Amino acid sequence: MQQIRHVRPRPGRRHIFPRYPPRRFAPVATIVQPPPAYLPPVTVIEEAAAPATELPGAIECQVCLEKKLPDEYPSQQPTEICDHPVACCKLCLSRTIESAFQGRVWDDIRCPICDLRLEHKDVAQHASSEIFEKYDTLATRRALQSNPGFRWCLGPKCNYGEEHPEDPKHPMITCTSCGFNSCFYHETPWHENMTCDEYSVKTAAGAIKSEKKSEKIIKKIAKRCPGCQRFINKNGGCSHMSCKSSTSNRSMMTIC
Repeated sequence: MQQIRHVRPRPGRRHIFPRYPPRRFAPVATIVQPPPAYLPPVTVIEEAAAPATELPGAIECQVCLEKKLPDEYPSQQPTEICDHPVACCKLCLSRTIESAFQGRVWDDIRCPICDLRLEHKDVAQHASSEIFEKYDTLATRRALQSNPGFRWCLGPKCNYGEEHPEDPKHPMITCTSCGFNSCFYHETPWHENMTCDEYSVKTAAGAIKSEKKSEKIIKKIAKRCPGCQRFINKNGGCSHMSCKSSTSNRSMMTIC
């Protein structure tokens, strides 16, 4: 093993050490990765399905705006007097009749295209069986009630009715279905042990009695207007009241 000897410089003399050129190190290339760029999330847009191929001979319904085959339309207009072509499908026409029947006066069903009123036969042809059954029942009851000699049975849970001849000597009607007795003239349950004249007098007396009772209540809770002398009653607000009668136009205090 080689020993290393240390050289100590002598005093007064300059010791010169050999110079070596500095070492040059080759630069090391450092690869710097750039930060990842921000990419927004990818939104997948589904393309709308291509429209179906139109059916040959399809007609657009003027109510639902859908194109349907001719066999889905009625064979004629909603009414005989409609002057427009068939432009409403069977389903929309049936739904229109049902909606009008449930939301309006039952006998005022209109055409969805020209707003003409449908008759009984029109509703029978275009409405559903359930709606027409209800419509026919109401139409039948109205037709029977227009007959002055027809009376409905007043018995409980009886929907029967019949025509009775107008005979003052025989005013009692006996239902052929349930046997309930009623009065033809008064249209009330039969008044036992009283003639029609006696019942009329009693009814008039009861009405007079009820009217007198009402007058007593009115006098107790109401006051007369000092101008027109009509009874008035205050149900809220301040004590000042003004009568709007054309013959009065007076003001008063209810506490006086």
